[in-house]
Amino acid sequence: MDELGISRLKARLSGWQKPEFNGVWPANRAAMNAFLAAASQWRTTVFPEGGQLRTMWIGLDYAGATAAWERLGLDVPAETFAGVQVLEMAARTSLNGGED
Repeated sequence: MDELGISRLKARLSGWQKPEFNGVWPANRAAMNAFLAAASQWRTTVFPEGGQLRTMWIGLDYAGATAAWERLGLDVPAETFAGVQVLEMAARTSLNGGED
């Protein structure tokens, strides 16, 4: 690259800033917000294991989640709900001690 090309490249890059990333891709933000809004709406059960009680996380109570979303004024269309279900499955696996 010649000197003119280098100076043009420097000029283009001088105002460039790395976009701020908060850990959630913009395409997933609506699903994450809906999931977090319903975070207290888990169905669980308790059973004995090894002399102790163990909690098993079953999944979100969708009626309770819907009530939370409505109360907070969140619109959760089918595409967003599908994202919530992906998050729910991953969270359930992790909460139940699984690795998948």
